[in-house]
Amino acid sequence: AKQAKRARNRPISTAAIALESGQDRYFLDALAKQLPEVYDAPLLAVEGLRIYSTLDPTIQRAAVRALTEGLEGLEKRLGQKTNAAGEPQALQGCLLAMRPQTGEILALVGGRDYSRSQFNRCTMAHRQAGSAFKPIVYAAALSPGSGPLVTLASRIEDEPIAVETPDGLWEPRNYDDAFRGPVSVREALERSLNVPAARLGQLLGIGNVVQMAERLGVSSKLPDVPSLALGTAEVSPLELAVVYSTLANNGLRPTPRSFIGLLDDRGVGQEQWPLAGARRVLDPGTAYLTTSLLEGVVDRGTGAGIRARGLRGPIAGKTGTTDDEFDLWFCLLYTS
Repeated sequence: AKQAKRARNRPISTAAIALESGQDRYFLDALAKQLPEVYDAPLLAVEGLRIYSTLDPTIQRAAVRALTEGLEGLEKRLGQKTNAAGEPQALQGCLLAMRPQTGEILALVGGRDYSRSQFNRCTMAHRQAGSAFKPIVYAAALSPGSGPLVTLASRIEDEPIAVETPDGLWEPRNYDDAFRGPVSVREALERSLNVPAARLGQLLGIGNVVQMAERLGVSSKLPDVPSLALGTAEVSPLELAVVYSTLANNGLRPTPRSFIGLLDDRGVGQEQWPLAGARRVLDPGTAYLTTSLLEGVVDRGTGAGIRARGLRGPIAGKTGTTDDEFDLWFCLLYTS
């Protein structure tokens, strides 16, 4: 009786939310969403299933650490941001790692803290890609078709341009408001110049840019507007990961996958997702040339900071920044 009385009088305490190591819940949510695309609901309702995921725990832990430390570093450097009501607001971000040859998702961190926000920014968030979209324009310009629009030896005019639109004249400018005259294709992308990319978009026709983006893996609806060449369309990080994986995979577009196979409750293997699911969407030569441009971005251009931080090896990448640095992107691929 005394123990019962003490128990009744004791305040109720709730346990802290215990998550899988490394905020794996974002990945598990994506896995649960993708399983019904391959297996029937009755099978997935059976207890005792064994699901073999693509997650690499070592890479996942590194991804969580990198995202956390990166956001904390930005907040220290930029100061605490506040919302419209003046309340402190933490920066958010996501990180996704994919094996280009198979589409296997090796790490997926959809946000800073799953216990506070279950919104998966890798798969659900759509943001303007900024200059991270520009390689799609260059891939279209380098693509054979009826003959490439440019080669890596070509030069593009970095001079003022005005385009008529239903909303008036569109006059793109570079980040420093300077014009450089004729610049090489390499310099234009390595320095992420807006005006040369806008010129290429006009020479190609925005419809062709849209087609190239869709071929490479963008499934979001893209607006047929001149500014698309500068990345004003909203896409998800997963879509851009497929685009860059296609370039790294010599023009073969992989299908993103979060699992390899499944054993039922009796230990019997069910039909596995075939590994050879990549589809040819881009000429290998065009993929190689575009990737070569992106290697220059890392060695000499806007992405050179990662070399300064000690990252070595055959890598390529592209930065992306929207107006007022509201959204920041970095897409990295290994080219070996």
